[in-house]
Amino acid sequence: MQASGCPLLMGTVPERTWSPGQYSGQARNERGAEMSDVTRRIERWEKKYSPERAKATLDLLHEEMRKRYEAATVAMTAMEIKTKEVLSQHGVHTTTFVPYLSYARQLWKLSRKQLISGEAFKVESQVLLEKWASRNLNPDVLAAIRHDVFASDPPTP
Repeated sequence: MQASGCPLLMGTVPERTWSPGQYSGQARNERGAEMSDVTRRIERWEKKYSPERAKATLDLLHEEMRKRYEAATVAMTAMEIKTKEVLSQHGVHTTTFVPYLSYARQLWKLSRKQLISGEAFKVESQVLLEKWASRNLNPDVLAAIRHDVFASDPPTP
């Protein structure tokens, strides 16, 4: 049987993926013959999925998604401005802002994770600091970004 309409499977789908009677309650098609789990899943997916249904769902969510994206963009931009201020205060030349901003963006992404804060955040931010310091960035400037922009101190030993 061909896996038509399903982008997840290519090629042929076996008619039977287990021996008869191996599992109780096997699915059967209209003729009463047993169907493989793969075939059943593909048939159910084809019945459930439609581009119109997906579009309608996204249309309902679009405005809320836009608001969340806008809020995240505003917060990230504010973080980047604070980072540039710290870089300027430490005399970092503008041609080397990009890697420092990349470090700050990684810290920002880390700070937005729901289940990481406190000492765990401090440890993770120290790992990031060491990673970027190994790329020849000034560790004192990286520590200043962590402290001044993200209000995070080094982890306790």
